[in-house]
Amino acid sequence: MRKLQTHDIFAFGRVIKEIGIKEEVKCICMKANTIGDLYESGFELIFGIFEKCTSEEAENALIKFFADILEEEPQAVKECDPVEFMDKIFEVAEPAKWKAFFTRVASLIQ
Repeated sequence: MRKLQTHDIFAFGRVIKEIGIKEEVKCICMKANTIGDLYESGFELIFGIFEKCTSEEAENALIKFFADILEEEPQAVKECDPVEFMDKIFEVAEPAKWKAFFTRVASLIQ
């Protein structure tokens, strides 16, 4: 497993473009000051993003993105226990760092 790197910004930008969730991600990043804000003010928005991410193309793009970061095969990520997957994601970057990452990505694609 590796930490986030600069090229991940561009890779995630391509995932956002492929899935078509630019405005949703931008809105979440601009409104959320804390993780709690995401739950309070962004639940519907997050669920809307989740709905868009359920297509097979979106799933494959996200699996590939996370497989690269986790340095695992895509199939291993796909079959990973959801709780274990989230633990790995939080190990890669803390929530505050993710917020900074998404905020910066959103500013790049404005």
